[in-house]
Amino acid sequence: MHFLTISKKYDAGIVDNVVYLDALSSQTTAKALYETSLNDLEVAFATYYYYAGKNIEEFIR
Repeated sequence: MHFLTISKKYDAGIVDNVVYLDALSSQTTAKALYETSLNDLEVAFATYYYYAGKNIEEFIR
C-alpha cells in the first residue's frame, strides 16, 4: 500500500507499528533506488558525451 495511506491508518490506530514500519521501509528503499537511478543516468550521460567528443563541462548544471 501507499505510505501516506498507511500513515493515516496508523495515526487513526487502524494498523499496528509493524505495518507502518514496513511501509516506511518500502518508501525509504524506493527513494534510495530512485536516487541511485538518477545518479546512474547522469554517469551514463557523461560517458556518452565524453565518447561523443563533447565538452562535458558544458553539460554540468
